[in-house]
Amino acid sequence: MKGSYTKTSTIRRCLRKAKYAYIDELQKVRRAEAIIKGSLLHSCLDAYYKGKDWTLEVHKFIDQSWGKMFDEERAQYGDIPGETIRIMQGYIRAYQPLDANTKTIASELQLIVPTPAGNELEVRIDQIVEDEAGLWVRDHKSCKTIPEENIRHTDIQTMLYGWAARQSGYEVMGTMLNYIRTKAPAVPALLKGGGISRALIDTDWHTYYKAVKNAGQDPADYEEMQEKLKGKVFFKRSRLPLNRHTVKNLISDFDTTLSLWEYMSNKHHFPRTLTRDCTWDCEYAPICFAELQGTNPETIIEEQYQKRGVKNNDEEYLQTEIDLG
Repeated sequence: MKGSYTKTSTIRRCLRKAKYAYIDELQKVRRAEAIIKGSLLHSCLDAYYKGKDWTLEVHKFIDQSWGKMFDEERAQYGDIPGETIRIMQGYIRAYQPLDANTKTIASELQLIVPTPAGNELEVRIDQIVEDEAGLWVRDHKSCKTIPEENIRHTDIQTMLYGWAARQSGYEVMGTMLNYIRTKAPAVPALLKGGGISRALIDTDWHTYYKAVKNAGQDPADYEEMQEKLKGKVFFKRSRLPLNRHTVKNLISDFDTTLSLWEYMSNKHHFPRTLTRDCTWDCEYAPICFAELQGTNPETIIEEQYQKRGVKNNDEEYLQTEIDLG
């Protein structure tokens, strides 16, 4: 049986959710803001690392998606194109010097690798890069907030990407988690007296400094803000070296989960795993709750869902956003 980490994690989270996603092949017509942002950021990063003009991805998004939305929809989402441009500009400022010594070996790499139990693991690797330490799988992680170090090291599923790369002939050392916040740094307020607010907002020194200059102020008068804003992090990279024991256990979990899925699918039995998180971490909650109460969800499906793979205001269906904050 063929599967991805996303599929097996969905199965383990809730068999009913997996049924809606992989048997009924449903997805929301109105994509979540996080998914749209993550998808656009991935497209821009892919273009950037291929030496192309990444801003064209933003223009394409505007032409194919953003420009076709109603004003009310755009108001709900916020300025996604503008925010993406600012995020990418900040990312390039942060990593261009470091990436000058890094070589991209492969990008957007699709791999299908057999497992010991005879299943097939599907992975899509954002990048394989080479630096002074060797080859690494670089996985772009768009997120609302940068997770703490102890939480980052629980993101071990990316080790499967490293294992798949090795099985495919790439001698990678491990995975590099490339965290990118989906919120651009806030622009500080201009005071009535002409100065810039010194309130501690969610921004970085570059953005604050630029606002000071634009207001015709002297940055030297705001030097203390540079120190205050040091803790505001919008980009972070963390490395996870491959661990053979961890990889062995992850592959075993992968194979066991697919066996469970095959068994339950044959039985046409998909029990729910109901938690308080269902309302925010499951896009199928309206269907599930309707069925749970004995209500026919046909109208809900017709109004709110479409078959997976159908393009809408979003470029594609990608689970790219995580929130570990």
